[in-house]
Amino acid sequence: MIGRRPDISICIPVYNGARYIAATLESVLSQDFSNFNLIILDNASVDQTRAIIASYNDDRITLLSRESTSPPWINWSAVVSEATAPWTKLLCADDVLLPGALSHTFELMKFYPNAGVIAGSRNIIGPDGRTVMRSRPAAKKVVELDYKDFTQLIIKIGTNPIGESCCISWRTELTPVVGNFSNYWKYFMDLDYWIRLSALTTIVVSPIEIASFRVSPQSWTSTIGISSAREAKLFFTTHEAFKCSRKYIIVVASLKALFRSIARQTFIKLSIHKSRN
Repeated sequence: MIGRRPDISICIPVYNGARYIAATLESVLSQDFSNFNLIILDNASVDQTRAIIASYNDDRITLLSRESTSPPWINWSAVVSEATAPWTKLLCADDVLLPGALSHTFELMKFYPNAGVIAGSRNIIGPDGRTVMRSRPAAKKVVELDYKDFTQLIIKIGTNPIGESCCISWRTELTPVVGNFSNYWKYFMDLDYWIRLSALTTIVVSPIEIASFRVSPQSWTSTIGISSAREAKLFFTTHEAFKCSRKYIIVVASLKALFRSIARQTFIKLSIHKSRN
């Protein structure tokens, strides 16, 4: 293993992540697939984030730090640009990988050599790590999606069908082609990126749970709050990917997105409240 190039670069952007970063790191370092490197970009945290990361003595870990805090889209874009392996995986600093996540992902990478994106499923956990919702995969078996398939599926269900960053890995060579994460979208920043990836390559989606997405008072999804509902409608009515779709279809999709966003925010608040009690 010494001197071998890693197969996957796991990239973690973090800001004031002291509460959960240890659980995130443990979930990565305990994987049965070990040929990865771990790149962490600290966004000028003012808590114990860097000290916690520095306490891990593992030569696969690289800790980078910004001198001042930047918007999330800049930190996300910067950390994935540091990937050195053929594949990149973005993992938020409060989410966790489930056992076997990387080995399952790597098997799909080998089995689908023409795919540029591999996606798994995820459950949702609360602040205390307890599962508050099981995964709801887009399909019951592994499926391949091209750009048309993917965008039509988004319109059909009115939300992100392949999950957050903890679910996704993509070929590193695509990163400079796709460009930065959006400085315009907040709630849909990840989905906008997945759409742009799908314009370049096939997405392989597995129903297997590979990660846990955490909701907490500190999570970005929670801090966006109800503004996500306003953005949901705007996303479907103005995004380039949906311009050729019929107007009534977009209206229905935007209404679905609006109600899903409101339901999601309500669910997050109830889950956080339940975890506190």
